[in-house]
Amino acid sequence: MIEERNMRTHLVLGAVALIAGWWVRLTVNEWLWLALAIFLVMLCEINNTIAENLSDMITGPRFSPQAKKIKDIAAGAVVFAAAFAVLVGLILFAPKLWLVLSHWLG
Repeated sequence: MIEERNMRTHLVLGAVALIAGWWVRLTVNEWLWLALAIFLVMLCEINNTIAENLSDMITGPRFSPQAKKIKDIAAGAVVFAAAFAVLVGLILFAPKLWLVLSHWLG
């Protein structure tokens, strides 16, 4: 599963978000939202990988409109989860980063 490029990307971004959360000292509730967002993206990415591999295993090299639909739906779930994670990240980090920048810039 780690050989999946998108999975690696999401793992790295999740780790960066965790480090950023530690750096800005998130509250317990904020940690829960961050963990939920990361977990949701990873869960959808795992399901997407399963859907792709199962579809390829069943259809083989031939094109199948049903397999394409399954893959598209699974990929859409990843995009939806990633958008949720970005929204959570903005809500959690933007105010804290704004405080740091405003203090820094005087």
